[in-house]
Amino acid sequence: MSSIQRSAIAARSAAAWCTPIRPWVGALSHLKGLKSAPQSAIAIGRVCWQGEAVAAVVATRRAIAEDAAELVDVDFSDRHAQCA
Repeated sequence: MSSIQRSAIAARSAAAWCTPIRPWVGALSHLKGLKSAPQSAIAIGRVCWQGEAVAAVVATRRAIAEDAAELVDVDFSDRHAQCA
């Protein structure tokens, strides 16, 4: 697909895309001091929760990007829960 501009998979080039963008931290105004863990726009190195973005595709047209996104194949492996 020559019209695909860029694609990123979490374990590979996503780190290069997301490094310049600082992760954000969510906070609630009614719960002072309670903050989320730092979050990036796409998983970098590992997926932390269900629904986290793991791939991104940029193309010259939406239809091309959607076709390319259908070709993304991610192989997840289970990890054991860790308790502190």
